Amino acid sequence: MTTYRAALCGLGNIAWLFDRNHLGGGRPCLSHAGTYQSQDKTTLAAGFSPDEEARKSFQQTFNLPVYESLEELLAREHPDIVSICSPSQAHYQQVLHCLEQGVPMIWLEKPPTLTLSEMETLLSLASESQSTVLVNYQRRFLPIYQEFKRRFRNRSLGRCRQLQAIYSRGLETNGSHILDLLFYVVDDNADFRLHWVSSADPVNPSFFLTIGEVEVVVSGADLPYHNIDITITCEEGRLSVLHGGMTGVFEKKIEHELFPGFYRLERQDDHTFSGLAGLAGGMENALQDLIDAHEQQRSPASSLYSASRSMALLQEVRLWQAGRSGL
Repeated sequence: MTTYRAALCGLGNIAWLFDRNHLGGGRPCLSHAGTYQSQDKTTLAAGFSPDEEARKSFQQTFNLPVYESLEELLAREHPDIVSICSPSQAHYQQVLHCLEQGVPMIWLEKPPTLTLSEMETLLSLASESQSTVLVNYQRRFLPIYQEFKRRFRNRSLGRCRQLQAIYSRGLETNGSHILDLLFYVVDDNADFRLHWVSSADPVNPSFFLTIGEVEVVVSGADLPYHNIDITITCEEGRLSVLHGGMTGVFEKKIEHELFPGFYRLERQDDHTFSGLAGLAGGMENALQDLIDAHEQQRSPASSLYSASRSMALLQEVRLWQAGRSGL
């Protein structure tokens, strides 16, 4: 069996600290390092950070080489996979360098770039290279969202009348997960049209759009906690994934017991949906899809292309805000 050597670019929370106290296992992997260590096909080989304290902490924990520059890491280690876990503003240049150096696989944290033009450049360069790039919108790899998408697509609750989403803590950060989920559920290739953007909260804007033929309402809120909820309201019921994937709710239309001839929703005990909730498998499934995509020479389920769709929508929202505010 082929074993791939992996390196971390950036040594913060998503790189390894989220699993700092659980590197021996015992709970779902929440970091790149923890995921590499949990898989038979990968081994963690090295790390890079410009921060001296981050390098020292990583080296003390893993007893692996650390580097002050990505260039030095690639030149000395020649990794098969590089995880880009650095601050967002560094992603573009670091992915460019990995593509130029022919890194076989790149596991890129979101947002992949800060602008759509940078994204289009990466798309063009990646299509001409032999590198496989997976953008870590890991909810695409969680069973609860996969079942949510399946039920939406097969119309198990009848025609979808509206897709609703709620987020907090910034459109570019938490909100980007919601934007990606919208296209994942409806269709990565569908055209979208933005109809209205609220000017009430510039950081967490609410807006209304259509993706293909589906009406979508996105509500942003200035809250001191993470909120990533998505719901489809259909002719025969409602399906929701709440709390960022931790809770699944299935509600079905029933005749109202107090008002004959009228109907209401009732929560159903549907373990085939609600039982899929949780974060277990997201990181592991993403890494496996990256490796499979590379070996099969196909695009991963969360690619630069799919990420460009949510980036395009985000840019449209910001342009609408700028136009309405007179900037």
